[in-house]
Amino acid sequence: MVISHTGRVADDFYVLGHAAQPIYLLDGPAPALFDSGYTAMALVFEEAVRTALAGRTPSYLFLTHSHFDHIGSAAHLKRVWPEMQIVSSAGVKRVLERPTAVAVIRDLNAAAAPRVRAMLADGKVNEAPFEPFAVDRVVGEGEEVQLTADLRVGALESPGHTRDMTSYWIPEKRILVASEAIGIEEAEGDITTDFLVGYDVFWNSLLRLSQIDADVLCQGHGLVFTGEDAKTRLARAKESTARFARRLEHLLAEEGGDLERVAARVKAAEYDRKTGDMKLPEPAYLLNLGAKIKAIWARMQSPTRTR
Repeated sequence: MVISHTGRVADDFYVLGHAAQPIYLLDGPAPALFDSGYTAMALVFEEAVRTALAGRTPSYLFLTHSHFDHIGSAAHLKRVWPEMQIVSSAGVKRVLERPTAVAVIRDLNAAAAPRVRAMLADGKVNEAPFEPFAVDRVVGEGEEVQLTADLRVGALESPGHTRDMTSYWIPEKRILVASEAIGIEEAEGDITTDFLVGYDVFWNSLLRLSQIDADVLCQGHGLVFTGEDAKTRLARAKESTARFARRLEHLLAEEGGDLERVAARVKAAEYDRKTGDMKLPEPAYLLNLGAKIKAIWARMQSPTRTR
């Protein structure tokens, strides 16, 4: 099944806030949240969590990576529930300790606020700027957080979209929260893969995640996949990633390595025609696109390329 709405996805597992910019909740004796979306959506997330937990306190907030649209409301949620532990990779913690990175995250969240206002019919927009926050617990490859005696969340380092990307595997529920490590599929079926660190790094993470037999697969935005759709989604991500890389190689060859001209052509064909809630703010899109083009151009120059 392909799920494009908020609400219950599987036993004790929920999409909350807004399907295009969601957070995830695994309910139970020690409720766990995954990611924290835009800063402007903090009030929406708070209300959704309060409703789902009927006043109980979330025990954990697991962050997949340090991009602005995944950590934006973490400080607000921590202020509401100070007992909640924020869990991330060491890389996310390091990003939050860099004033220049925090300033970029703040600026991108501010740029996203008008889009959030348009998305939210009830007008519950958080007008406060992004605030940095402390990570309470760092997890690395293979480490687990024991929620209860028979329920755990395991960390899988999944670099490629970012250096600090972590996917979370909940084996007892067969839930994989992979975020942008598997790209983002939209309702039309297109899959955008952002190999911002490097194509081969992203590809190797994707291959690894595709070996996991998940019954519930969560990407970072828009859709959740269950059952057989979870399995075919990972296969299609590999096809889409390879196809987009070949397209960039072709454009770079045509433009003689002129990265700006390639970016303009891709933006015109890909971004300018898009509408709706899944469309990134333009500054964020251009940052991501530039990184992907640079990654493919560097790979084209490498004498050791294998794919």
